[in-house]
Amino acid sequence: MNPDRIITSLSYKFSYGKNLATTFSLFGEIARGNNYSYTYNGDVNNDGNNASDLMYISNPIFVAQAASGGNPARSVDEQFNAWQEFVRNTPYLRQNLNKYAGRNEAYLPWVNRFDLRIVQDIFANIGSRKHTLQITADIFNVGNLISKTAGVRQIVTTAQPLVFRGYDANGNATFNLQQQNGQLVTKPWQNNLSLASTWSMQLGVRYIF
Repeated sequence: MNPDRIITSLSYKFSYGKNLATTFSLFGEIARGNNYSYTYNGDVNNDGNNASDLMYISNPIFVAQAASGGNPARSVDEQFNAWQEFVRNTPYLRQNLNKYAGRNEAYLPWVNRFDLRIVQDIFANIGSRKHTLQITADIFNVGNLISKTAGVRQIVTTAQPLVFRGYDANGNATFNLQQQNGQLVTKPWQNNLSLASTWSMQLGVRYIF
């Protein structure tokens, strides 16, 4: 059994009257999110590979950040405080302080998703054959239909929060903290606003004879 994924399936069918039957089926998946690595934005070790150097998880040395595009200038203290919040909000970083990040050791949050299928059978014997009109409704990610926070997948806000800016007079690496949409990053994940996170419905009709 894969310890990072749990699948469940339940189904119940009941007949009533002389010509009707309804089936409810529920498929569920509880899975760990995708894994990823925390790396520097920049070639810190000067090996020619930009953005592949695993990040050392500590309090980095920040330098003042100039305004760029829609991102405002940021002071050293602003970046340091935002970085502290980013670490507090990120379980992997918080649990591995003063260590190098491991390759693909960080994970997105667990995802709970359930799909519901309803089948309505209307049947009758015509001659020597049984004829059935079957109407189906498939509701994907049904939890999100009930609550807008259910079944929502997360994506990484940034796996490269620290932008390498060079070395100071003592030979220490210096950094800026990433900004997105004019804000310093403080949260590791954000909602995946796509069909992967929203509910949808599919209707079908079938005639069986």
